[in-house]
Amino acid sequence: MKMFLKIFLTLVCVWSFAMDGYAQVKVIDNKGSFKFIDSSKWTLSGINIFNKNTGNVGIGTNNPLTKFHTNGTIRFQGLGTNTSDNNILTTDGSGNVTTRGLSNLLSGSAITSLNGLTGSVQTFSIGSTGTDFNIVSAASNHTFNLPSSSAANRGLLTSGDWTIFNNKENNITAGTTSQYWRGDKTWQTLNTSVVPEGTSLYFTNARARTSISLTTTGSSGVATYNNSTGVFNIPNYNTIDSTTASNGINLVSKDIRLGGNLTQNTTITNNSQSLTFATGGSALNITGLPSGTTNDSIVTVNNGLIRKIANTFIPALLEIYDAVGTQTLNTSFSDLTFGTNNIADAGYTVGGSGSQVTIVNAGTYRITYRATVNVTNNKSSGGEFKMLRNGTTVPGTLGYTYQHNSDRLQGTVTVVKLLTIAASDVIKIQGRRYSSAGNLTLTAEGSSLIIERLK
Repeated sequence: MKMFLKIFLTLVCVWSFAMDGYAQVKVIDNKGSFKFIDSSKWTLSGINIFNKNTGNVGIGTNNPLTKFHTNGTIRFQGLGTNTSDNNILTTDGSGNVTTRGLSNLLSGSAITSLNGLTGSVQTFSIGSTGTDFNIVSAASNHTFNLPSSSAANRGLLTSGDWTIFNNKENNITAGTTSQYWRGDKTWQTLNTSVVPEGTSLYFTNARARTSISLTTTGSSGVATYNNSTGVFNIPNYNTIDSTTASNGINLVSKDIRLGGNLTQNTTITNNSQSLTFATGGSALNITGLPSGTTNDSIVTVNNGLIRKIANTFIPALLEIYDAVGTQTLNTSFSDLTFGTNNIADAGYTVGGSGSQVTIVNAGTYRITYRATVNVTNNKSSGGEFKMLRNGTTVPGTLGYTYQHNSDRLQGTVTVVKLLTIAASDVIKIQGRRYSSAGNLTLTAEGSSLIIERLK
């Protein structure tokens, strides 16, 4: 087989002629001798010769797996070129040669479009149009534009601009708060001996204080200031007009005093509110006061001084009571309900159907509670009661009753307690049955809660 391949590869010329009705092929072997090839294996077609073998041809291998199988290198020489074909030869892992379209080969693994251009040959160029860096792609060319920087353009620093920037001052190292930047480009301590003040004086606290003066020219008008001389003028308001003087009003130091009986009514107005001092009588007669409300203060006179008592110190009373008397006491403490209001001044809020009282204002209070209970099943029993402030038992407020049977069926406990109350404190009274099997019920009209504001 190897000799056959050598003869095939060293083929120099082919002759064909008719003999006995079939073609003979003569070739020259590697020794220069003519040889005839069996026409059953080879066929002439014009100037072409081809093998009739329907199997595979192997070079460098005795086991060809394809029509043409080589085991070694392959060289093609004298091949033509073109620009229209777009198929290329490819091989798989076993060396099998096939053709594949270029676009199919590059799909998904190569650049097929650059900034929208798909040409096989593309070029790059440089420009300077626009107000910022930009790329213009057209036809098969990409132009990179980098404009020169200006007030409107963001771009390339020109040589002219560089010269300007390069001639600027270097970074100035910070000095201290007592220094200034001098003309010789150095930090220096501010000193009037070095930098004369001239007519423009430096500011100092002492100079500012001595440059201002006060006068009291005139007796009326508004106070004034002259920013040229630094003079404040406050008129000497020490006189009273004749009409007012005739009413016995005198100015003594900073006080306005009534020096005698008023000859006519005198009215003082402030923020649209008028206060009138009336004539006649031996006591101070004031009219024109507006009507008061529940939140107003009380005014008292002590040694001629008028004083105000805040409304939070006005005594206030509260009394609520149980008019029904149907509440039953169990072995656990529960709130007593005083469902009827007798007196309820401002400063108290009754809630929970009469089971609690919120005291609005802080102060000192006297709190009294009374509870009357009776046995309803002819058995002995005992009642226990206490006062709570904000859910906590108030010390010294426990009270007890004891009922023997229907023969002595009622009992009453009364407890009085003085307390310093904070604003919005909540007061409750609780009771329970603490012994024996008798059923205890509050007696109608027999239980109450009284709260008095002392100070």
